[in-house]
Amino acid sequence: MAYYPRRAAARWLQNAPAGVLACYDAGPAFIDRYTVLYGAPLWSPAMGRVVPARIANAAPFHPMGIGLYDELPTHNRSAFGKQVRFVDLPPDLQQLVRQDCAEGVVEKAA
Repeated sequence: MAYYPRRAAARWLQNAPAGVLACYDAGPAFIDRYTVLYGAPLWSPAMGRVVPARIANAAPFHPMGIGLYDELPTHNRSAFGKQVRFVDLPPDLQQLVRQDCAEGVVEKAA
């Protein structure tokens, strides 16, 4: 049986692009406090139990900001922090996530 990553309930994903699975906040003690997990079309079944993710701070477009792309295993989502609503993410991070999902491709590091 094929694996498909689980999406958060609709209340967590209000106004989120269709490609978002879930959003997490590790708290202010971490510089890269936010994690957004992506599903299809950025994820494909060939990836298995690993999903694309955006790890960022509140200002991912700032020269000193963080907006990293990664691929993360989904078996322990509690490691990403507490689940938060998409609408509660900082506006710049929401914009970055919308750009990722609109392009359908997230830039991968070489």
